[in-house]
Amino acid sequence: MSPESPDEHRWETWWLYANGGPGIFKGDLYFYSVDSDFREHTAKLSGRLPIYFITGTYDFACTPEMTERTAEKVKNSECIIFDGGHFPTSEDPAKFKQVVTPVLKKILALDLPDWRSGSSLSGATSNRPQAQIGSHGSSRTAPTSGRRVIDL
Repeated sequence: MSPESPDEHRWETWWLYANGGPGIFKGDLYFYSVDSDFREHTAKLSGRLPIYFITGTYDFACTPEMTERTAEKVKNSECIIFDGGHFPTSEDPAKFKQVVTPVLKKILALDLPDWRSGSSLSGATSNRPQAQIGSHGSSRTAPTSGRRVIDL
């Protein structure tokens, strides 16, 4: 965890993780670093959709160096290193919101067709109903089905 995260959030995050029971942390480390290490498979990613890698400077399980090396191998990716730890959503929610909001805005700006319906990514439009998405006074349309509407 980041030493710069607010104490109340750091201690709550530690408490929640520590209450997972004996062996949980060791099992999680094995799962994430051995069972789910797909870094050697990054060449299979097409680059059709952007991929955002977000890592904290105090993340020992997925270090900034590991993240940067992986992102270099992935087409159409962006690597974001922020001043935080491994549990950014719980150890410093306000800082994480500052980091993730621009990424979410980039994703929303893509305005891709509803890929879950099988539409191509080449600019095809959906015949589905449209909903307004507002962002500080501006709005645009997006398919309502299967997409969560958020206001950043």
